[in-house]
Amino acid sequence: MTPTPWTLRATDFRAHRELQWHPEPGVNVLVGPNGSGKTSVFKAMTLLSATFSREPSEALRRISPRNLLNLRAPPDGHVKLSVEVGEAQWTLRLPVNTLGLRGSVGEELRHRDQIVLRAAMFQSEWFLGQEPRQRGADETRCSARILWDEQRPEWMRPLVEWLRGLRVYRDWWLKHLFLPIDRSDITTRLDEDGLRLWSVLSNWSQSRSTQAQARWVIEQARLAFPNQLSDMDFFPEVLAFRPGYSAPEQGLAPSVLSDGLLTALLQLTAIAGAKEGSTLAIDEMENQLHPFAIRVILEAMREEAARKGLTILLTTHSPEVLNEFKGEEERVFVLGEPGRAQPVPLSELVHEDELPIAYIGERYLRERFASQSEQARSSR
Repeated sequence: MTPTPWTLRATDFRAHRELQWHPEPGVNVLVGPNGSGKTSVFKAMTLLSATFSREPSEALRRISPRNLLNLRAPPDGHVKLSVEVGEAQWTLRLPVNTLGLRGSVGEELRHRDQIVLRAAMFQSEWFLGQEPRQRGADETRCSARILWDEQRPEWMRPLVEWLRGLRVYRDWWLKHLFLPIDRSDITTRLDEDGLRLWSVLSNWSQSRSTQAQARWVIEQARLAFPNQLSDMDFFPEVLAFRPGYSAPEQGLAPSVLSDGLLTALLQLTAIAGAKEGSTLAIDEMENQLHPFAIRVILEAMREEAARKGLTILLTTHSPEVLNEFKGEEERVFVLGEPGRAQPVPLSELVHEDELPIAYIGERYLRERFASQSEQARSSR
């Protein structure tokens, strides 16, 4: 499947004065020093997706509404977020203070170069073409969602599918995986905190249409952790088996599994459950993982991205992760480079003659990219 290209833009959002990102389908990685705005990129995507599906103030709670406005923005400034997918471009303008929203969200939807709908900040009226409409006191939908629900214009479909298909995984709640499986939970897609991992894998394993997904997750986890896992069972409880063991009394409960193995199962389940052509993001994918497991999981991600037309976005501080992108420097995006549009492909920061001679992770450790600005270093 060939996914529809998309571009994310942000102005005065958290760490970013200006951001424009157009990652290609496949596996891409975002790197930068602490505070450069890696997580903010994912939060911008989350906020766009949640605003389409929820009431704006509820959407803001998904990312923590405090201090969203960039510190260098004018005091009366606002956050601007935009995503362009195919022929549609949707823009939000959020009047915010340190505590959250201080008025109605502004909104604009374009089809090619034509404005289809617009709503000014702080106003109760919005316009569909030239037709004025009122935001009802109990209206919980954004204007773009209202247009989609009422008219279903085909040119909006790639945008809507991107917004609804997006998954951003930031904080895995590993300790909650120690709880007994909930047999009444029929979910078949991993939620963004990973709490229902066992329900998803159990439900997949019971259906002919999804059994292959469950087996793929287990097989890839076994490759990544060959000495820790041979198989898993979910009935009547979740048990993992080490190589050479298969009797129920020899199974291991989730509470005694390594954090690395649990993290791998979460990441692989997120990938296996992603809809074709969708975008998903994983923050600091290296957390808890051994370098060998990182290599195996990245290879699995690349294979599934190619097969399903996925765009997979990772953030990292790990040289081990970056070394796996040698030869794909255009897929490594750097934040925090002074005087450059953000983010910058690594291939534009390092002369092409230099790229083959050193692993990217070694450059990350020893040289300037994704570390500190020249000004900061010279002042030390």
